[in-house]
Amino acid sequence: MNKIQCIIVDDEPVAQRIIESYLTHFSNYQVLAKCKNAFEARTILISHAVDLMFLDIEMPQLKGLNFLRTLKQRPDVIVTTAHREFALESYELEVLDYLLKPISIERFIRSLNRFRSIQKLRSPARQVNERKYIFLNYNRKCVKVFFSEIQYIEGMSNYIKVKLSEETLIIYGTMSGILQKLDDRFLQVHRSYIINRDHLGAFTKEFVEINHKNIPVGKSFKKLINLLEQ
Repeated sequence: MNKIQCIIVDDEPVAQRIIESYLTHFSNYQVLAKCKNAFEARTILISHAVDLMFLDIEMPQLKGLNFLRTLKQRPDVIVTTAHREFALESYELEVLDYLLKPISIERFIRSLNRFRSIQKLRSPARQVNERKYIFLNYNRKCVKVFFSEIQYIEGMSNYIKVKLSEETLIIYGTMSGILQKLDDRFLQVHRSYIINRDHLGAFTKEFVEINHKNIPVGKSFKKLINLLEQ
Protein backbone atom coordinates (compact mmCIF):
# COMPACT_ATOMS: atom_id res chain seq x y z
CA MET A 1 0.00 0.00 0.00
CA ASN A 2 1.37 3.41 -0.97
CA LYS A 3 1.69 5.73 1.99
CA ILE A 4 0.69 9.38 1.92
CA GLN A 5 3.91 11.36 1.87
CA CYS A 6 3.84 14.45 4.10
CA ILE A 7 6.18 17.31 4.88
CA ILE A 8 5.94 19.65 7.86
CA VAL A 9 7.10 23.22 7.25
CA ASP A 10 7.43 25.22 10.46
CA ASP A 11 10.28 27.14 12.07
CA GLU A 12 9.19 25.98 15.55
CA PRO A 13 10.53 22.50 16.49
CA VAL A 14 7.76 22.03 19.07
CA ALA A 15 5.08 22.63 16.43
CA GLN A 16 6.80 20.15 14.12
CA ARG A 17 6.87 17.50 16.83
CA ILE A 18 3.18 17.93 17.66
CA ILE A 19 2.08 17.35 14.07
CA GLU A 20 4.49 14.46 13.68
CA SER A 21 3.19 12.86 16.89
CA TYR A 22 -0.41 13.16 15.67
CA LEU A 23 0.49 11.50 12.37
CA THR A 24 2.00 8.48 14.15
CA HIS A 25 -1.55 7.38 14.98
CA PHE A 26 -2.22 6.78 11.27
CA SER A 27 -0.31 3.99 9.58
CA ASN A 28 -0.86 5.25 6.04
CA TYR A 29 0.80 8.65 6.59
CA GLN A 30 4.56 9.06 6.46
CA VAL A 31 6.54 12.18 7.38
CA LEU A 32 9.01 12.57 4.54
CA ALA A 33 10.72 15.66 5.96
CA LYS A 34 10.50 18.40 8.57
CA CYS A 35 11.57 21.78 7.20
CA LYS A 36 12.28 24.92 9.20
CA ASN A 37 11.78 27.31 6.28
CA ALA A 38 10.32 27.58 2.79
CA PHE A 39 13.65 27.05 1.04
CA GLU A 40 14.17 23.66 2.67
CA ALA A 41 10.61 22.74 1.73
CA ARG A 42 11.15 23.79 -1.87
CA THR A 43 14.15 21.46 -2.13
CA ILE A 44 12.05 18.53 -0.89
CA LEU A 45 9.17 19.35 -3.25
CA ILE A 46 11.52 19.40 -6.23
CA SER A 47 13.18 16.09 -5.41
CA HIS A 48 10.27 14.07 -3.97
CA ALA A 49 6.62 13.33 -4.65
CA VAL A 50 4.76 14.95 -1.76
CA ASP A 51 1.03 14.41 -1.19
CA LEU A 52 0.35 16.69 1.77
CA MET A 53 2.15 19.72 3.21
CA PHE A 54 1.54 21.17 6.67
CA LEU A 55 2.56 24.80 6.33
CA ASP A 56 3.15 27.53 8.91
CA ILE A 57 2.64 31.14 7.82
CA GLU A 58 4.94 33.25 9.97
CA MET A 59 8.42 32.02 9.08
CA PRO A 60 11.71 33.86 8.54
CA GLN A 61 12.95 34.83 5.06
CA LEU A 62 9.85 33.77 3.13
CA LYS A 63 6.41 33.58 4.69
CA GLY A 64 4.21 30.56 4.10
CA LEU A 65 1.58 32.14 1.85
CA ASN A 66 4.19 33.94 -0.24
CA PHE A 67 5.93 30.59 -0.62
CA LEU A 68 2.71 29.06 -1.94
CA ARG A 69 2.50 31.76 -4.60
CA THR A 70 5.90 30.72 -5.95
CA LEU A 71 4.84 27.11 -6.56
CA LYS A 72 3.53 26.15 -9.98
CA GLN A 73 2.77 22.62 -8.82
CA ARG A 74 2.15 21.81 -5.21
CA PRO A 75 0.66 19.13 -2.96
CA ASP A 76 -2.46 19.60 -0.89
CA VAL A 77 -1.78 22.15 1.82
CA ILE A 78 -3.04 22.38 5.39
CA VAL A 79 -2.09 25.68 7.00
CA THR A 80 -1.01 25.55 10.65
CA THR A 81 -0.74 28.95 12.30
CA ALA A 82 -1.42 30.97 15.43
CA HIS A 83 -2.88 33.84 13.38
CA ARG A 84 -6.57 34.02 12.49
CA GLU A 85 -6.25 36.96 10.12
CA PHE A 86 -4.77 35.00 7.20
CA ALA A 87 -7.66 32.55 6.82
CA LEU A 88 -9.43 34.27 3.91
CA GLU A 89 -6.18 34.84 2.05
CA SER A 90 -5.24 31.19 2.59
CA TYR A 91 -8.51 29.84 1.23
CA GLU A 92 -8.18 32.13 -1.79
CA LEU A 93 -4.95 30.24 -2.45
CA GLU A 94 -7.01 27.03 -2.32
CA VAL A 95 -5.49 25.49 0.78
CA LEU A 96 -7.25 22.39 2.02
CA ASP A 97 -7.72 23.53 5.62
CA TYR A 98 -6.69 26.20 8.12
CA LEU A 99 -5.68 24.99 11.59
CA LEU A 100 -5.20 27.42 14.45
CA LYS A 101 -2.52 26.68 17.04
CA PRO A 102 -2.67 25.13 19.53
CA ILE A 103 -4.09 22.34 17.36
CA SER A 104 -6.18 19.72 19.13
CA ILE A 105 -6.09 16.09 18.00
CA GLU A 106 -9.84 16.25 17.32
CA ARG A 107 -9.45 19.18 14.94
CA PHE A 108 -6.44 17.52 13.33
CA ILE A 109 -8.45 14.35 12.68
CA ARG A 110 -11.22 16.34 10.99
CA SER A 111 -8.64 17.92 8.74
CA LEU A 112 -7.24 14.53 7.72
CA ASN A 113 -10.77 13.32 7.07
CA ARG A 114 -11.28 16.24 4.71
CA PHE A 115 -8.05 15.36 2.92
CA ARG A 116 -9.14 11.73 2.56
CA SER A 117 -12.55 12.73 1.20
CA ILE A 118 -11.02 14.98 -1.42
CA GLN A 119 -8.51 12.31 -2.42
CA LYS A 120 -11.33 9.83 -2.98
CA LEU A 121 -13.26 12.30 -5.12
CA ARG A 122 -10.22 12.93 -7.27
CA SER A 123 -9.32 9.27 -7.67
CA PRO A 124 -12.45 7.10 -7.44
CA ALA A 125 -10.53 4.11 -8.79
CA ARG A 126 -7.65 4.47 -6.35
CA GLN A 127 -8.87 1.91 -3.85
CA VAL A 128 -9.46 -0.66 -6.58
CA ASN A 129 -5.77 -0.56 -7.41
CA GLU A 130 -4.58 -0.83 -3.82
CA ARG A 131 -3.67 -4.20 -2.41
CA LYS A 132 -6.53 -5.63 -0.38
CA TYR A 133 -4.69 -8.46 1.30
CA ILE A 134 -1.64 -9.30 3.36
CA PHE A 135 0.59 -12.37 3.60
CA LEU A 136 1.10 -13.67 7.15
CA ASN A 137 3.61 -16.28 8.28
CA TYR A 138 1.43 -18.95 9.87
CA ASN A 139 2.06 -22.65 10.43
CA ARG A 140 5.27 -22.51 8.36
CA LYS A 141 3.46 -21.02 5.38
CA CYS A 142 2.80 -17.56 3.96
CA VAL A 143 -0.97 -17.34 4.20
CA LYS A 144 -2.91 -14.83 2.11
CA VAL A 145 -5.41 -12.95 4.30
CA PHE A 146 -7.86 -10.45 2.83
CA PHE A 147 -8.30 -7.22 4.79
CA SER A 148 -12.07 -7.67 4.66
CA GLU A 149 -11.75 -10.93 6.63
CA ILE A 150 -9.83 -9.35 9.53
CA GLN A 151 -12.16 -8.31 12.36
CA TYR A 152 -9.56 -7.23 14.89
CA ILE A 153 -5.97 -7.86 15.94
CA GLU A 154 -4.86 -8.43 19.52
CA GLY A 155 -1.31 -8.01 20.79
CA MET A 156 0.08 -10.78 23.00
CA SER A 157 3.68 -9.98 24.04
CA ASN A 158 5.82 -11.16 21.08
CA TYR A 159 2.81 -12.58 19.24
CA ILE A 160 -0.35 -11.18 17.72
CA LYS A 161 -3.76 -12.79 17.37
CA VAL A 162 -5.50 -12.05 14.08
CA LYS A 163 -9.24 -12.68 14.41
CA LEU A 164 -10.77 -13.55 11.05
CA SER A 165 -14.39 -14.19 10.18
CA GLU A 166 -13.94 -17.98 10.19
CA GLU A 167 -10.75 -18.62 12.20
CA THR A 168 -8.06 -17.10 14.40
CA LEU A 169 -4.37 -16.95 13.50
CA ILE A 170 -1.68 -16.55 16.14
CA ILE A 171 1.54 -15.36 14.55
CA TYR A 172 4.88 -13.94 15.61
CA GLY A 173 5.04 -10.16 15.30
CA THR A 174 4.29 -6.78 16.85
CA MET A 175 1.32 -4.44 16.76
CA SER A 176 3.35 -1.60 15.26
CA GLY A 177 4.77 -3.92 12.62
CA ILE A 178 1.44 -5.19 11.33
CA LEU A 179 -0.23 -1.77 11.57
CA GLN A 180 2.27 -0.46 9.02
CA LYS A 181 1.02 -3.05 6.52
CA LEU A 182 -2.70 -2.27 6.84
CA ASP A 183 -4.85 0.37 5.16
CA ASP A 184 -6.89 3.16 6.72
CA ARG A 185 -9.94 1.04 7.52
CA PHE A 186 -7.88 -0.21 10.49
CA LEU A 187 -7.58 1.85 13.65
CA GLN A 188 -5.62 1.19 16.83
CA VAL A 189 -7.91 1.81 19.81
CA HIS A 190 -5.73 0.31 22.55
CA ARG A 191 -2.08 -0.61 22.85
CA SER A 192 -3.20 -4.24 22.51
CA TYR A 193 -5.98 -3.89 19.91
CA ILE A 194 -6.34 -2.86 16.28
CA ILE A 195 -9.85 -2.98 14.84
CA ASN A 196 -11.30 -3.12 11.35
CA ARG A 197 -13.91 -0.37 11.18
CA ASP A 198 -15.86 -2.31 8.55
CA HIS A 199 -16.75 -4.86 11.26
CA LEU A 200 -17.69 -2.29 13.89
CA GLY A 201 -21.07 -2.98 15.49
CA ALA A 202 -21.26 -0.28 18.17
CA PHE A 203 -18.98 1.91 20.24
CA THR A 204 -18.75 4.21 23.23
CA LYS A 205 -15.88 6.24 24.65
CA GLU A 206 -14.95 3.17 26.72
CA PHE A 207 -15.20 0.25 24.30
CA VAL A 208 -15.93 -0.84 20.74
CA GLU A 209 -18.03 -3.86 19.84
CA ILE A 210 -17.01 -6.23 17.06
CA ASN A 211 -18.90 -9.49 16.54
CA HIS A 212 -20.35 -9.27 20.08
CA LYS A 213 -16.91 -8.81 21.63
CA ASN A 214 -16.28 -5.66 23.68
CA ILE A 215 -12.80 -4.29 23.00
CA PRO A 216 -11.52 -1.64 25.43
CA VAL A 217 -10.51 1.83 24.26
CA GLY A 218 -7.18 2.80 25.79
CA LYS A 219 -6.86 6.09 27.66
CA SER A 220 -4.37 7.55 25.19
CA PHE A 221 -6.58 6.52 22.23
CA LYS A 222 -9.91 7.98 23.41
CA LYS A 223 -9.59 11.13 21.31
CA LEU A 224 -9.15 9.00 18.19
CA ILE A 225 -12.62 7.54 18.73
CA ASN A 226 -13.90 10.46 16.61
CA LEU A 227 -12.59 8.59 13.58
CA LEU A 228 -15.19 5.87 14.10
CA GLU A 229 -17.93 8.29 13.10
CA GLN A 230 -16.38 8.85 9.67
